[in-house]
Amino acid sequence: MFDQRQLAQNYSPPRQQAGILTQPDVHRAMLRGINKLVDAIQPTLGPRPRIVGIERHPRDTSPELLDDGAVIARRIIELPDQYENIGAMLLRGMLWRLSEAVGDGTATAAILYRTIFAEGLRYAAAGGDLTQLRRHLEAGLAAVMTQLEAQVMPLSDAAMLGDFARSVCADDDLADALTEMLAFTGDFGLVDIQGGQARAARCAYFEGNFFKSGSISGGSAAVELEDAALLLTDFDFKEPDEVLPILRLALREKIDRLLVVALNVAEPVAALFNRSETSSRLRIIAAKTPGSTTIAQAEALQDLAILAGGRPLLKVTGDTTNTIRSEHLGYARRVWLDKNYLSIRGGRGDTERLRGHLSKLQNAFEAATDADIGRGLRDRIGRLNSGFAILYTGGSTTSEIEARVTVTERALRTIRGALRRGVLPGGGLALLSCRDLLEERLNDSKTPDARAAYSILLKAVGAPFAVMAQNAGYEAPTLLAQLERGKPGMTSGCLYDGVYDSAAAQLEALRYAVTSATLALTVDAVVYRKAPEMALRPDGSG
Repeated sequence: MFDQRQLAQNYSPPRQQAGILTQPDVHRAMLRGINKLVDAIQPTLGPRPRIVGIERHPRDTSPELLDDGAVIARRIIELPDQYENIGAMLLRGMLWRLSEAVGDGTATAAILYRTIFAEGLRYAAAGGDLTQLRRHLEAGLAAVMTQLEAQVMPLSDAAMLGDFARSVCADDDLADALTEMLAFTGDFGLVDIQGGQARAARCAYFEGNFFKSGSISGGSAAVELEDAALLLTDFDFKEPDEVLPILRLALREKIDRLLVVALNVAEPVAALFNRSETSSRLRIIAAKTPGSTTIAQAEALQDLAILAGGRPLLKVTGDTTNTIRSEHLGYARRVWLDKNYLSIRGGRGDTERLRGHLSKLQNAFEAATDADIGRGLRDRIGRLNSGFAILYTGGSTTSEIEARVTVTERALRTIRGALRRGVLPGGGLALLSCRDLLEERLNDSKTPDARAAYSILLKAVGAPFAVMAQNAGYEAPTLLAQLERGKPGMTSGCLYDGVYDSAAAQLEALRYAVTSATLALTVDAVVYRKAPEMALRPDGSG
């Protein structure tokens, strides 16, 4: 007769099976799933990372090449073994939340998580109390975080920024392009990352305030108006009669160039606007109201009104075109519009009001704890700061271009975070420097649970360094011995000089890893639900 525990550990029923798994099988299965996910992610760690290839469907297309731990984890939908899958998915969710919050640090967090979880299981197998262990691990986390925060350095000059960019993306060409671009856009400037067909990365720069919008009055060619008036609305114009009050106001105010911002214009209205292209009295173009949601559209209209002046016509306040007045109109020295963007230069809005608005947005951005809210605020600040850049990553093949775009997007998020919150010594040195503190805490501990917690953290802070050394082709013990002897040239990441890590990414990676791993250690049973039957065709057949 089979032992039930051995059966749970070594045999995986089909995914459709429901049931309950209890200890000690829960932790064993979770660890197997965690190991599989971390094994796929850890090659990407370090200033000299390796690449992970992920098969696409259909299989005759080239694989996706990645060195981003969060994206790799995201591509792994589930593991075949339902018992292992619970551990992998807990880690996967943590890595994605970390990536959304700070943009980097996911490989470091994965290795820290696995080390803490595996060592915690060893302590539990020896009869330790995991609940008490969790309390001491969290106390040790606070001490290590304080130690790391004391090491934070600002990105003080262009050379240091360039070194950090190379540390983040491990590509000199992309690092140079990012450094050049950030000198133009600053921390908040609007940036668009595109693939491009050239082999090398290149940047294109544009002056003005840019909004993701586009022409809705016909034609895809870029249009430019000088000394134009702006009417900002969230209307959907369906009949020409609806816009006649606008035309009357423009003629009365002796306006000969007009930009109308609207949700949409129907074909008859677009035809009316297009006929104005050859008119010497009034030329009208229409742009789509920026934003994909009602809230985003209202925010974009507010930002445009602050830039150009005037007051938007809004359905929510009961406005119609029949209520339009001259005070609704804004003005700009130049308006530029193509199928993707609306640009405003020389807006005639109140300068003091703009400064105050930007200050409020920046304060809200600094206080934001939700990643989506933070990105929205950054975009608003970026479009209110004059200047827009497009970085073309280049590449030889489709897979290479896609990989470079992914790396560049992640690197940009990480660098911008570092510009705000500083950097730490890279190559795992910042975490290694916390060993003396942890050894002191370990020697002073009075209980087995406390000693176990500090011993686990002591092992965890050295794990990322060992993986980085392995990825770069070194033996970790040899490098560590050289570091301890103070060998010249080994002080900036051990692998080469000038290696830095984002302080935000390292601090959050440690916090996410410790709190998530200790929570996973206290999972005592797992309930599996029966998965619904899958059909290959919409009619349920197959």
